[in-house]
Order: sequence, then C-alpha cells, then structure tokens
Amino acid sequence: MKLKLSKNRLSSGSGDEKTMATPTTAPGEISESDRKLLDELRKRIHNELELVKAYDDDFSLMRWLIGWDRKIEVVVPKIKFSLRAIHALGLDKEDLSTLEKVTQKCDECSVPLRYLPGSLIGLDHENNVVSLQMIGHLDAAGLMPATRNSDLYRMRIAESEGVMQIIRKMEKEHGKPFGTSVIFDLDGLSMGQIDMAALKVVTTMLSQLQEMFPDVIRKIFVVNTPTFIQVLWGMISPCLAKQTQQKVKILGNDWKQHLKENIGEEVLFERWGGTRQAETEYGNVRMGGKIPAELRYDPANDLPAEKLTKLVVSSRSTSFVPITLEGNVPGRKLYWWWRLENNDIHFSIHRAAEGQEKVAEHDDDYMVHPKFKLQTDFVPEDGEVSAEEPGVYKFIFDNTHSTFRSKTVKMSLKLETERSKTWKDFGDGVPCVLGIDEAGRGPVLGPMVYAAAISPMDQNAELKALGVDDSKALNEAKREEIFEKINNDEKIQQIVAYAIRSLSPELISSSMLKRHKYSLNEVSHDAAIALIRDAFACNVNVVEIKVDTVGPKATYQAKLERLFPGISICVTEKADSLFPIVSAASIAAKVTRDTRLRNWEFKEENIKVPENGFGSGYPGDPNTKKFLQLSVHPIFGFCSLVRASWKTASAIVEKRCVPGYWEDDEEEGKPQNKKMSVWLQPKEGTEVAPKRNVYFKERHMKNVVSF
Repeated sequence: MKLKLSKNRLSSGSGDEKTMATPTTAPGEISESDRKLLDELRKRIHNELELVKAYDDDFSLMRWLIGWDRKIEVVVPKIKFSLRAIHALGLDKEDLSTLEKVTQKCDECSVPLRYLPGSLIGLDHENNVVSLQMIGHLDAAGLMPATRNSDLYRMRIAESEGVMQIIRKMEKEHGKPFGTSVIFDLDGLSMGQIDMAALKVVTTMLSQLQEMFPDVIRKIFVVNTPTFIQVLWGMISPCLAKQTQQKVKILGNDWKQHLKENIGEEVLFERWGGTRQAETEYGNVRMGGKIPAELRYDPANDLPAEKLTKLVVSSRSTSFVPITLEGNVPGRKLYWWWRLENNDIHFSIHRAAEGQEKVAEHDDDYMVHPKFKLQTDFVPEDGEVSAEEPGVYKFIFDNTHSTFRSKTVKMSLKLETERSKTWKDFGDGVPCVLGIDEAGRGPVLGPMVYAAAISPMDQNAELKALGVDDSKALNEAKREEIFEKINNDEKIQQIVAYAIRSLSPELISSSMLKRHKYSLNEVSHDAAIALIRDAFACNVNVVEIKVDTVGPKATYQAKLERLFPGISICVTEKADSLFPIVSAASIAAKVTRDTRLRNWEFKEENIKVPENGFGSGYPGDPNTKKFLQLSVHPIFGFCSLVRASWKTASAIVEKRCVPGYWEDDEEEGKPQNKKMSVWLQPKEGTEVAPKRNVYFKERHMKNVVSF
C-alpha cells in the first residue's frame, strides 16, 4: 500500500522515506552556534531551571531549540510555562524512573482514565521508549461523562514527564539524545466511535503536550488503518507540530515486519508480530473497553446554586478572582469548584508577584496551577492546591481565544482545611476518636474557626495528662503552651493531631445575607462535616466522633449519623468539658482565632483603630464598640474584619451611613431618599479625583466612559 497525504506530511510504504533533516553533527555533539543559543537560553530561564533542576542539561534544552526552529524568542515563553507547570504539578519531586512507576502515577490521576487503552511497553533497538496506543478500543463517549478534563491533562503530562525522566537518565549514561517511538493501532476503529466532544478535548490536550515536550518523538507508526484515515488525519494533524507530522508512517499489510525491524521483536508482544512472552497475545498492554456506568459523574452532585457565585468573562478578555491569605500556615489549602454554562475556557491559578496583585497574569507570578483549556459539559472542575505561603492567589479565567462568545462561570472558591503535621495517615490505621469544636461564633469581628482533633482510642489518659480542657477554662498562656506542644513535640504529635477550617467574616456575612439564606448553623454544620470527611480522606481510622452541638443536638446528631453510618457519634452541649478530644479541638480553634485576630492586617486603607486596639471582637467589649463607631465608612460600611450581617453592625450602618435607594423606586412611587451618587460628586468649582475604594479595586471595576 502506498498512501501520501497533504504535501508529504503523512507517508507510508517501505520505510525508506526521509522524514527529518539530516543532522550536521554526530549524535550527542552540539555545534558552536547551538552552544551560544544554549547559553542565552539558560540566562533567560534561570529562575525556571532553579525550580526544575533536572532540565538544566544540553540535550533537554536542545529539544526546545530544535522543536521551535531555534527561535529563542519563541522558545523562552514556552519553556518557562512548561517548567513552571511541571513544578506546579509536583512532578519534579516524583520518582518516575521506571515504566512501572510511570504507569502507577498515571493510574492515580483518575479511575475512569484507567480504561484508556495503551501502554508503555519498553525500549526499541535505539533505546527510544516505546508507547503503544490502541485507539480503536477507546470508549470516547463513555470517557467524557466520567472524568474531569483536567485529569486527562494531568495524566498525559505525568506520563510524558515520566518518559523524560527515563530518557534523561539514559542520555547521561550514553552521552547522546533519545526519544520515543509511538505505535497507533487503529484496529476496531469506526466512524461511529469518533465522539466530537472527546476529539476536541484530546486535540487541545495534544497541542499542549507538543508545546511542553517538543522534539521527543522519533518515529510514529500507524497500523490497521481504516478506510476513512484521510478524514481522521484531517482532524488530528492540525494539533501536531510540523516535525511530528513528518515522522508519521502509515504501514500496509506487512506492518508487523516493519515493526519488528524498527522496534524489535523482543519488545513486541505476539499481537504485533513480536516474540515477547506473555499469558495473552496482548501482553501487558491495556486494552481499554467500556467505562462502567457507575463511574459516570452524577449532576445531582453539583454544588447547589445558593453556594455559587457567577463570573461572566467577555470575549477576548481575562478575568480573575483574588483571594488574599495572611501569614505562613502549614497545611493550608485552597479549594475550587466551577462549571461553565457552555463551551470552554482557560483556567489557571497564580500567586501574585509583589505589585502585581491587580493584574490577571504577570511573568513574575508564581504558578500554583497550570493553565489548561477546559470544558465542563459533563463533569465540573474541582480540586485543591497548597496555599501555605501568604499572598494574593488569583483564580484566572482566560477567554482571549474566543472572538465573539462571552463565558459564564458558576463557581465556589474557598479556603480548604489546614492540617497539623501528623494529621494525614495519623495512627497508621489504629482506631481513633475525633472531636470537633469552634471558636468565635458570637463575635462581630474576625473569623469563626472550626477545629477537629484526633487521637488513638487508647490514648485518653495521655491526652488528659497534656492538660487539655475547655479552652474557656484555660488562660491564654496555658492554651498556647498546649498548642505549641501539639505542633512541635514529636511525642505529643503521636497522641493528637488537628485540622482547622477558618471561616472569614466576609464568608459568614455573604452566606447569611444571601437571597437564599445560608444560616450560621448550616455554615457551622458544613464546616464540621468537611473536617470529618477530610479525616477519612487522609486515611484516619475514625471509629468515634464527639461534637459540641450547634442548634438542636438530636437533629444535628441524626444528620451526622446519616452521613457517616457505622460510626459511633455523640453530639451534646459542653462537649469541650466532657471529652478530652473535644477539649483539644477547642484549644486548637481558640488559639488559631486569637492569633489571626491579633495579627490582622487590614487590606482597606485608613481604617481607624482605637489606641487600645479593637478588643476581643465580642459586641459587649468596649474597645470593639469603639472600633465599630470609628471605622464605619459613610458609603461602604465596614471593613472586611467586621461581620456585616450581625445586628450590632447593621444597626450602626443604618444610623451612620448614607441612605440610598434604587432608581427604579422613583417609578414605583416609593419614598425618594438622596442618591448615593450625590455624595460622590465634587463641590462646584473643584476637581478632586477621589481615591478608589477597595470595593472597586477587588472587583477590578472601572467607569464606563463610552460604548
């Protein structure tokens, strides 16, 4: 069979075709001109090479230069993104030095993705890593409703980086470059299997892989081609680099012989003409198959509308949502959940560089989550990232690729659980008791902090010996002494561990003031439930749960028993006095809240604080009362330290702030108060440019001056 498509980009036949330029130097040798380019490249990406030191070798960097025609201005942004992404995904810290370890890492990404057909099978005659992909066995239509788009990116990037670790190791040993040989077996593929939604995701992902790992593929063999190969090639080829297109060979009926000659019969299993021994003709190659219906995502699990906020991203623009975090907090995480109403969008997370908090993306930002082009027609995107470092974390939604369509994102962004050092895998499977308590439910200032503590069932006496008690019964010095031991005494860390969820004043206020009211009891219950789930997710063998009640204890206990069947649960008043494990949780919550309040940094400007500070935050505290009176703004009310939903705060707003009304009220015959805009207008004859309030700064709002 002879087949040629699109200006010789795809060829088939005897294997005599020249598919790449003849090198001017021997394998492993680098020309003087390339040496100069490498030196310049190293200078331009010094910071990224510090992040991922393994890529600071000549062969690795030459791949980018060769892959992008030695155009260093093109190479620099691409390699910067690639190395930052590898670091953000934590792959630079993974041991992926064998094919087995690479496969294991890929399997961890998603259960449905384990049904993807194909495997890494070994090394060919030239020591290139061989990848065999059984495209005809792919259940594309079943895959999309079962896994997040981002999981596919993570899995393929992990696989590619694993292959690169193996290749780099061989290059150091042999002193010459290696790559990959890919076999695409299209046996069983039909037009009916081609799912357009899946194809769009796959081609987008392949384009990104080409940019992140250029000039790695040495050979591509396509076997068992269907009659519609030209149609298929037209769909796939645009996402392949020019050099990659030139390496594709479609083999005819004698494909097994070609594979034996180019790959090696000792590497290939019987199904592909090899002599490699295995129980079946397919060996260890994953054959895929139908994805079970029970693995499909159930839209009923979407977050309820009242817990979501809406963000509209205009065409050809980028929007971001900033979250400001204070102080270094070990174990702190940020969580996201979002779904698009239609189509796709680029999503990433950055920690803003100093001075770049107000722009969506900057080259000096620290990449927390790589930019992926994602759609959520079937499965929403959710996940968590470490946020131990202080700063402004920017959740970025990039729609610059869309010429006309705006995108509507419905999302929930929140601070995830903060954990002590030994919380994860605590006790190595021994039965544990978990206690939950909170601090700061009543104050008008500051966060409400929920804490869970865990301890082995047989360590109750040791826990008492630590001195735990209801945090309100201990003085501040004693609470901090116990908390310091829990954090830093290795012996105590084996007796008790804790996790924290800190609910900001803004979250509390916005929840309680929503149209669909989200009461403080519901907020509290959800925080406690999240902590319990986190313990199970971190492999803690929880057999008993003790909770200081919020609201009617019988109703609360029944709710927890429905969610966590088989666990002994006790919800009661004054649990922090009755159970040492709840006392430990009470101390963790109280010390954490007090520390946050003591170290509070106002993000608003010119907040007036009394000489003696703002007090404990309780409405009856004289210093707190004075602070509320001093700090209220006549237009924008209170700063983010204050829970605006509290009656204490709302009463001051009603008395001290400018009354306002919706302009529609005039038409409806309602009483007309003075418009807020009047108070913002300068007096006649003056041209004073007012300072922009933080309300507008955080939301990146600007005046519209023309349409």
